[in-house]
Amino acid sequence: MARWCRWVFEVQAPTDEFQRHLERGLALRGVSVQPAEHFDFVARALGARAYVELSWADDGLALTAKLKSGLFASPKGLERLLLEAGREAQARLTPKEASS
Repeated sequence: MARWCRWVFEVQAPTDEFQRHLERGLALRGVSVQPAEHFDFVARALGARAYVELSWADDGLALTAKLKSGLFASPKGLERLLLEAGREAQARLTPKEASS
C-alpha cells in the first residue's frame, strides 16, 4: 500500500534548482535517485521507493512523495531522508541576510 507525504518548503527559487540541491542531498545520504516517467524522480533506499513531484505552492515549493515499501523496508526512514534533504536544499537556497 502506498503512503503519501507532502511538505512545503519556504523558498523562492526555480524548481529545477531546488531539485538539483535535493537530489544532491539525497545522493550524499546514500539514496539512489533516477528519473521517473510520471513524477520528477524516484528515490530508492532502505528497501523503499519514493516517487517525488515538485510543484509551486502559496508559500514556496511543495514536495509530494508517494512512498512504496517492500517486504523488509523502511518507508519512514526514506521519508525522513527526503525531509532532511529538502530542508538542506531550502537552507542552501534561502538568501542570507547581511548583519549590520
